[in-house]
Amino acid sequence: MSGSPVRILLLLEQYDYRIHRGVAQVAREQGWELVFQNESKLSPRLLEDLEHRQIDGGIVLLQTDEMVNQLEEAGIPLVDLSHRELIRNVTRVVTDNERIGKL
Repeated sequence: MSGSPVRILLLLEQYDYRIHRGVAQVAREQGWELVFQNESKLSPRLLEDLEHRQIDGGIVLLQTDEMVNQLEEAGIPLVDLSHRELIRNVTRVVTDNERIGKL
């Protein structure tokens, strides 16, 4: 792939070092530029990047509908890792805790 690297937003409203570490490893392997944010409000710099479409996608652990709305308005494709039911139809990847417990 030539040109600028794919920029992926990792937004964890609830920080989990295991998610951060795993996504960082995949980003390294894929040659992605990882843009990390761990807070409940988007920084002005990140909002500017979103407005100028300098973020290609997001891997998120969202807790608030407000954050979903902001990212959706920016047209950022998302994969959500939370167990929370969101108001939007967002692609989700979650663990099956009940099955894990049985194993």
